Amino acid sequence: MRINLVLFLLFVLGAYPLTGQELMMRDSTRYLLVLDSEEHFVGHVMGRRNDTLFFRTTSGTLVGTPVQRVYSLDKVTGSIDAQAFPTPGRRERKPDRPTSSFFIMPTAYTLPAGEVHAGLYEILLFGLSAGLGGVADIQGGTLLPVIPETYMIGFKLAPLQGPQGAVALGGNIMGMVSDDDTFGLVYIVGTLALGESWLSAGYMHFPDSYHPGGAFMIGFDLPAAARVRLMAELWIPSNEKTDPLEGWAMFAPGARFESEGFWLDLGLYLPVGTAYSGRRSFSGGGFIPYLGGTFIL
Repeated sequence: MRINLVLFLLFVLGAYPLTGQELMMRDSTRYLLVLDSEEHFVGHVMGRRNDTLFFRTTSGTLVGTPVQRVYSLDKVTGSIDAQAFPTPGRRERKPDRPTSSFFIMPTAYTLPAGEVHAGLYEILLFGLSAGLGGVADIQGGTLLPVIPETYMIGFKLAPLQGPQGAVALGGNIMGMVSDDDTFGLVYIVGTLALGESWLSAGYMHFPDSYHPGGAFMIGFDLPAAARVRLMAELWIPSNEKTDPLEGWAMFAPGARFESEGFWLDLGLYLPVGTAYSGRRSFSGGGFIPYLGGTFIL
């Protein structure tokens, strides 16, 4: 209702261009104007020029603000006292950008330039990732407690990113310092905006495994609240001997809880029977809980 009122009012006022040095009052109705920065004002709407709303407070102060910063604009009835309106609490909105990864599956978006994440996943894998120029990510990690022995290096390049979708290429190499045996993978993934949610799909190839093959991957990201994302990913093997899936499809529903500097991931990996796995039932039985924590540095 608030959004409709704001849009209607701005549309009407936009038909009256402001001229001269003094802004003439077009509406004697008093309003409570709340901005996304938690600021609030009581007064009169003066008019609109382009994408700027002009507002005069009851004390005579002229305020000009971009329309997109208006959180609410409500008519005030009864006696008016600016002190009667306490500063509202922080107005938190749902994330308007998709995540750069689900639990394990990557998306086609990268971290913002200069943002660094440090995380511990399944209690054993410690990882670092950083955004490079807004078009690439670089990752590194190791297994605990054998930190000097194991390593993981990854890279993701996503030159095509926009509000409606993105496409990315990437790869990872994992191995042990004391052993020449390594495990590598490469992937391509695309992400598409679907209203307030995002759908990702791609293919990951394991060229260096004992049984080379790959898996199709599908992921879904739905911001359910200001600090909660509902997520799910599905892995479908391309052949019966694909490592590390060994013919099993894996479905993982869960959620991410986001605070200012920390994310907590809770999920559940469920084996799903396929023609490759030799099971006819939908569920293969058993599950693998997923726990991950990420610090945003």
